[in-house]
Amino acid sequence: MAVVFQFVIAFRGGRVKSHAVISKMNENKLIEILKEVSNKVSLLNINEDEIKKLHQERSKHFVELLAQGFRDYYSNSNFKIFSKHFYGNREVFGINEYQYDILVCEIDSVISAKQQKKLPFIKETLWLVESEFARNTREAIKDFNKLVIGNSKYKLFIGPINSVNEAFINTLLPSAKSCNGQVYISLFSHPDSWSKENINFIIWKLNERWEKIYKCV
Repeated sequence: MAVVFQFVIAFRGGRVKSHAVISKMNENKLIEILKEVSNKVSLLNINEDEIKKLHQERSKHFVELLAQGFRDYYSNSNFKIFSKHFYGNREVFGINEYQYDILVCEIDSVISAKQQKKLPFIKETLWLVESEFARNTREAIKDFNKLVIGNSKYKLFIGPINSVNEAFINTLLPSAKSCNGQVYISLFSHPDSWSKENINFIIWKLNERWEKIYKCV
């Protein structure tokens, strides 16, 4: 079943955020969004007996909740957020997602050559987000490669907290340095533990090396 969310208009001080403010998300807002996602996924009640499918369902909902967090922030109609199970962009763009788990972009339009109709196009990519909860760096690198080839102001990779967090993220460091834009990585509790304990997460930003900016454990 498709996961469909409603759009929420974001306000600051009683007024809609300006284009300049909304296009530059600060780190505190990113942390706030990830906190909200961690709180919401901890409340998920998914009826699935097969462990693999349960983890897949949890991961799917995680991505859509994160995508909704971006939609709440980038609520201006000039911005669109694409994700696999959100159908709000399909009528205009003909698709739910591009090759990323989440793509946040600013759009514009051009007049078609023959019928003089408005054709939307992506003017600028603000966020590219990839998630991979497999506990091995081979799978992480595969998804991180997508961030390297994409052009975006900000990039976020979501992976699993594990017994070797520092080694895990340092394996991704060369790839991160090959990216354009500001790169973030966040490790979350693995979906197999979401019903057993609080969901923890850590966020780093790339600044020559990984710099830890938030820890909730």
